[in-house]
Amino acid sequence: MVKYILQRLLYIILVFFLLSFLLFMIYGMLPVDKAGEQARTEVKANENLNYEERYAYWSAKYGTDGNKFQQYGRWLGVYPFSDGSYHGLLTGDLGESRT
Repeated sequence: MVKYILQRLLYIILVFFLLSFLLFMIYGMLPVDKAGEQARTEVKANENLNYEERYAYWSAKYGTDGNKFQQYGRWLGVYPFSDGSYHGLLTGDLGESRT
């Protein structure tokens, strides 16, 4: 009985990671660039700012400046952001609200 319960728990964990990876990849296919939108908004508001610098800043802040595996690790909360912090799905911090 204990073996059966442990086997089911292992399956639950495996399914969780497979589904989370699938959802992350589907979300990554959306044609949305939050860092680009934020950089464009800032450059329009202040002409003295450089778009490339602001884009690099927001890419690092949003965690989109690495490859897909790094981005997935940041999304889960197991890979650090550029400031060294860990937040993501597994830590319970799902980000800032846009309301």
